[in-house]
Amino acid sequence: MYSLDNVAIARRELKALQKRLAERGIEVEFDESALAELVTRGYSREYGARPMLRLIDSEVLPPLSRLSSGKYRMTADSDTESGFAVHSA
Repeated sequence: MYSLDNVAIARRELKALQKRLAERGIEVEFDESALAELVTRGYSREYGARPMLRLIDSEVLPPLSRLSSGKYRMTADSDTESGFAVHSA
């Protein structure tokens, strides 16, 4: 299980990302599976939540940056290389 602090950090970072994307007309909802995947993979005992920012930059942001304006939902998806999938809302 993961700590509530890490969940709070993930929510804060995703909210900041949502705000940046909204400026481009892209509305993204991150479901609980995506949040859990981010918290699980974005934490290490040695570095804390620092890897979470790298995970957002390397795995979450790239598929979102290719979207045109509209509404989308991001989920965790073990069938994708990144572990995340984007769906039209």
